[in-house]
Amino acid sequence: MSPPASNKSSQLLRDLISLHRLYQINRVLNARGVMLDLVFSSDEKCVVSPASDPVLPSEAAHPPLHIEVPVQTCGSVSNVAKNYNFMRCNTQEVYNELSLCCGEVFYHIPDSHDFFDKFQKTIHYIVLKHTPLKRGGVCRFPSWFPPELRSAVECKEILHRKYKATGNYGHYLEFQRARHHCKKLSDLCHATYMERVNNFIPLNIKAFWSFVRNLKSESTRANEYFSDDQRESSPEGICNLFADYFASVYRPSVDLIPQFDFSTQINMSSCSFRVEDVERKLSSLDTSKGTGPDLIPPSVLRFCAPIIAPQLTVIFNRLLEDAPQQHGFVRGRSTVSNLVVYVDYILSAFSSGVQVDSVYIDFSKAFDAISHGHLLTKLHGYGICGSLLSWFHSYLNDRTFLVSFAGALSRPFTATSGVPQGSRLGPFLFNLNINDLVKSLNVDCLMFADDVKVFPAVRDPSDTERLQMNLCLIENWCITNAMSINAAKCSLVSFTRSVQPLVVSDYVLNGTVLSRSTIVRDLGVVFSADLSPDKHIDFICGKALRMLNFILRASRSGLGIVALNILYKSLVMSILEYCSVVWSPYQHNHIERLDRIQRRFVRAVGVRLGHNYFDVPIDLVEASLGLLPLSTRRQQADALFLWGVLRGTVDCSDLLCRIDLRASRLTRSCNLFFGRSHPTNYIMHGPLPRLHRLGNQLCRQFDFFDDSQSVIRGIFQSRVPR
Repeated sequence: MSPPASNKSSQLLRDLISLHRLYQINRVLNARGVMLDLVFSSDEKCVVSPASDPVLPSEAAHPPLHIEVPVQTCGSVSNVAKNYNFMRCNTQEVYNELSLCCGEVFYHIPDSHDFFDKFQKTIHYIVLKHTPLKRGGVCRFPSWFPPELRSAVECKEILHRKYKATGNYGHYLEFQRARHHCKKLSDLCHATYMERVNNFIPLNIKAFWSFVRNLKSESTRANEYFSDDQRESSPEGICNLFADYFASVYRPSVDLIPQFDFSTQINMSSCSFRVEDVERKLSSLDTSKGTGPDLIPPSVLRFCAPIIAPQLTVIFNRLLEDAPQQHGFVRGRSTVSNLVVYVDYILSAFSSGVQVDSVYIDFSKAFDAISHGHLLTKLHGYGICGSLLSWFHSYLNDRTFLVSFAGALSRPFTATSGVPQGSRLGPFLFNLNINDLVKSLNVDCLMFADDVKVFPAVRDPSDTERLQMNLCLIENWCITNAMSINAAKCSLVSFTRSVQPLVVSDYVLNGTVLSRSTIVRDLGVVFSADLSPDKHIDFICGKALRMLNFILRASRSGLGIVALNILYKSLVMSILEYCSVVWSPYQHNHIERLDRIQRRFVRAVGVRLGHNYFDVPIDLVEASLGLLPLSTRRQQADALFLWGVLRGTVDCSDLLCRIDLRASRLTRSCNLFFGRSHPTNYIMHGPLPRLHRLGNQLCRQFDFFDDSQSVIRGIFQSRVPR
């Protein structure tokens, strides 16, 4: 179609076709063999054919047409989830509306469960009413393109196609001016976007990952998902595929449940809440977190706490009326306390010339496989009874889940076992369920959540027999408690300084001979059989270097030095320092390998400041960034950990009893801790001996029993050159 340039209507039609990338798809001729009717579509797969059953009388010049348009179905309306942008929820409007409809507190509630459902649905409805939907589909523009820039780019594309179609030099000049305007506007918008990113990263590290996602040109979502022999590509089918897998991990209810009596003096049949307690908890919610299954964002709960707390308190109280050696999920304990006790035990065995056989136990789907009947019986054995026990029964049973994916929802499925993950009570209930495992054993054992290890010192074959007997006790405990062990993932390590284990024995668990290994990753720390830090330093150096290179590549798009420094401290330094109290190196080559990574970052920053890469003044740039040398930071971590053990913030009696405080006898020595001699370097540089030496160095500047943590940090910060 080539209309004259003077025909404005034809020109507008051509611009419209060019803008929307339309195709003329009609090939049906009229009775005279002429095509008068045009059909435009952006999809070339549309089919136009003569209509066989016209609704109105047809004309010879304009025959009726039958048009087939391919439509991709997304399942039924009930299986489509709306995608709300809760970050833009108008909390002030929600507050105003809630104050009108929920301002009055109802104390006389006939059915607490029904009233709570209605109360939650009311809040849910008001929240959705004032929450915008996210824009669906895939946008071809970057997220930092504002509407003005998008319109300018579309106008430039129209002018470019117009020039290509006509070859007119005047059209080229119009296109050139539009291109220059787009370039200028794009630079301005990108600078504004990068300024916003650099300002947000110090406040919330998640802004960096949003920035990285925006750098990707395509979605990383796979087109097809499969489980076993079943494959799905539609959103609804993928949702159901995930739902079937998640539902398969739950166990059916058990009929035969033993009685547990832990001989406690507790008899707790009920409890109650105060309005102040509920409001304080609501006001402490983290607004950066996502919504729960009720689709009520924490920002709304926090902002509206004064309004909803009184009614929630009444509902909670009515619902209640109607109805160890563990280091995980325990205040004052952590992976560090767990591993320090563990390493000190092994080093003590080394000093006695014996080995330690450690068996790492792996429970199959530990959090999802807990029997509700067994857990409720154990709660009763601990002294929880009456309406409080009934409330726990209601809390655990009849929990229904859905899977959401690509805007679709799966069919619902019920959790017939397990504790609610992501909740406050879930870890507490898991600990109650597994803590009695230790009481059935007569060897040393440590737990962190569901990670269990048993590790006796082995002097002769009788010790291996004792360990095998305890593995049988663990099997019996699992049978009694309806739990199962994945023997294929359990492992055995014989810790010894000898080339070969002094006593070699095979251990059997659930009829499977445990595989023997010389390396194990325990709570994120890699241990070799001789407790050398080589393997762990290899692991963290590789991981930290990959993360550092990733940050440096991403920063080329315009991240500033302040944001880059925050990213290094948050994402790289955390890898280099995790559990450093356990594995802190003393050999020069190990220290140098770790320092090399920080020097690489400092040199990269120095280049941005105008230095040559190999001429960067490392000490000065480190001081300007507020970076302590890594060896100094490891000493600071040691001092803070020792302070925590002495002050009780690290709640571990096994560690406290191993701290050798020195009783003063009016000698000239001012040492706070008793110094012992050690036969080997690796024992002398173990966690506890190293803490004792550091404590004696600091006790002249710092009072471990009176000063705060900030004093320790100040001591080490003062060592940075200004």
